[in-house]
Amino acid sequence: MKEVTFIRPSLAQEFTEDILTSDTLNRFSELVHTKVADGRTLEEVRRDRVEARPAKQARLDAGEPLDFRPADEVITFLDGTTMTVKEIREADWKVNGQPPQFDG
Repeated sequence: MKEVTFIRPSLAQEFTEDILTSDTLNRFSELVHTKVADGRTLEEVRRDRVEARPAKQARLDAGEPLDFRPADEVITFLDGTTMTVKEIREADWKVNGQPPQFDG
């Protein structure tokens, strides 16, 4: 397993036994190293996007419009299921509230 660094260790320790089990961390490590369609790992994709942020922000600051994916574009998820961007946007998404421990 790769090393995991916690931003707020005291908060992380409170939830480690319940949420961040050894099995969960192993699965997360596997996920980060999963290959995407172009052969890069998800971690490589993440790093590339983080590196590209300043240039993208500069273009937006200069007036470049946001570039959203077309509604008919098909997205393939890691489990192989597919949805169009339109279907994703129109789906009935539900998100539970944030636990009070994460406030502040």
